[in-house]
Amino acid sequence: MSELLSFFAEHWVLSLLFVLLFLYLINLETQGKVAGANQVTPAELVACLNHKNGHVVDIRPKEDFLAGHIVGAQHIDANDMDKAAKRLSKHRTHPVVLCGPDKGKLLHDCATALRKLDFSDVRVLSGGMDAWELAGMPSEKG
Repeated sequence: MSELLSFFAEHWVLSLLFVLLFLYLINLETQGKVAGANQVTPAELVACLNHKNGHVVDIRPKEDFLAGHIVGAQHIDANDMDKAAKRLSKHRTHPVVLCGPDKGKLLHDCATALRKLDFSDVRVLSGGMDAWELAGMPSEKG
């Protein structure tokens, strides 16, 4: 135990960086759970679409959506979730899977907004469109 304490004393910067990195990783892992959105893989999304009447909602910028998106996905403006909820109202009782930028809070903020608007099952595509394409799943343009 004294060796461990002396290591921390001699390498306090390294120890501090380790603790900060560890806390950051915990934050990343819990971010989806705090927002109330389940993360799904591309394979899980396919199962959701085929067996649970799921619906894909793409919240990426319109230009990115037009360049390529999941077949059957619907584009909505992430900055106007009230208007988007009206367009999505027929999917309220079915799984709604959000596809968007993999980094940042936008996906989780949109998932939280939909849950507050009484959508019963909101999920997030883990890895976004990059993961979908990397898995070799079909996409369409336009």
